[in-house]
Amino acid sequence: MLDPVRITAIRITADRVILEVSLAKGCPHMTNGSFAEAALARFPRLAEHTCINDAGPTFAHAIRSTSIPHVLEHLVIELQAADPTTPEDATFVGITQWVDEAEGRARVEVSMRDDLAALRAVRAGLSFLNGMLGRDTIA
Repeated sequence: MLDPVRITAIRITADRVILEVSLAKGCPHMTNGSFAEAALARFPRLAEHTCINDAGPTFAHAIRSTSIPHVLEHLVIELQAADPTTPEDATFVGITQWVDEAEGRARVEVSMRDDLAALRAVRAGLSFLNGMLGRDTIA
């Protein structure tokens, strides 16, 4: 069985990790309240992330109704910030855009300071999402 969320391409630049994300057929494209609660229980600081969106100034305002790739963006940011090799004053930013929403393809870009820490964050964020979606957290 395919993972619900897959990375089909990764590109590393001097200061960014760029991900081509693909959602499996049947995988929900958007989050809901139960998904948000489970994600925030595991990663409570996600709620504090600054996030430019129509719902409000933080990711807490968006997480209950946002795209799965957007959640991956914030997980990669959070996991990089939590990496022991990351300085405490490090700041990360990202952007998520649908390439083809109907087909479940998106592009996620996240700033980075260290490529290995960024790749660890991508792997861990992807693993978390696939675990959540594999448990039918979104119905």
